[in-house]
Amino acid sequence: MIPSYYRLPRELEILLPMSLRTRSTIAFLALVLLASTTAQAGIVATSANVSTVTPAPFTTGAPGSLNEGNTTYESGAGATITTPTYFLWEEGLYQGTSGNSDWAGTGLVSTNTQLGSFAFGGEVTSYYLRFDPSGQAGGAQTVTNASITFDKRIIGVFVTGTSQANSDAAFAPTGLTYGDFVGGNQRGMELNGAGTSDRFTISANGLTLNIVFSQAGGQNVDSLRVLINPEPGTLALFGLGLLGLGSLVGRRRRRKSIRTAA
Repeated sequence: MIPSYYRLPRELEILLPMSLRTRSTIAFLALVLLASTTAQAGIVATSANVSTVTPAPFTTGAPGSLNEGNTTYESGAGATITTPTYFLWEEGLYQGTSGNSDWAGTGLVSTNTQLGSFAFGGEVTSYYLRFDPSGQAGGAQTVTNASITFDKRIIGVFVTGTSQANSDAAFAPTGLTYGDFVGGNQRGMELNGAGTSDRFTISANGLTLNIVFSQAGGQNVDSLRVLINPEPGTLALFGLGLLGLGSLVGRRRRRKSIRTAA
């Protein structure tokens, strides 16, 4: 008997022709489906000053607005900010999405003149990174590099507050509203090229993001939206499994016909 965790869901099993409803066939397809659902794009590693929030804020329970005054996701106060400094969450997996981000590529990005309009499309996973110093803190607060390594290449980065706000409709998860523009609050990064300004670097292999957010305490939020390419979708892998199974069935039939002819 096939263990329940190696069986196809009933609604998929009944779609198979009767000739394919064998124990070995169903177990094979179930394994393909299991592999496709577990092989998702994700975070491989982060520096110690990154706190991963799962699930994203306000995506369970009552909907809410994540504005500058939200103390739950405040990054610290004073001249020295203790960990966690950055808050990071996955916004979601999106299929058939296309548009333009502020940056795509590798290397150091430290000035607004480097930004442009970089096309992306297809299936993407979106992540949001947020840094919010406490409102009462004074003076410049420069955070040393934080880093995030993904298992798939970074294909787009939304850097400015305007581009992040404009892309909220496409990527903000259900239940979460980004309210950082309310009351004159700012979000995004300010890339003025100075040695202590906001900046980020994407590694040569496109997998690691290194960030410096330099922010004075007050009504400001530094943030980034990052897009990566996920694994092929479940249906794509399931289709590959069916193709492989079809080839296997074809070989078996040919062998049977050869034996019959002999």
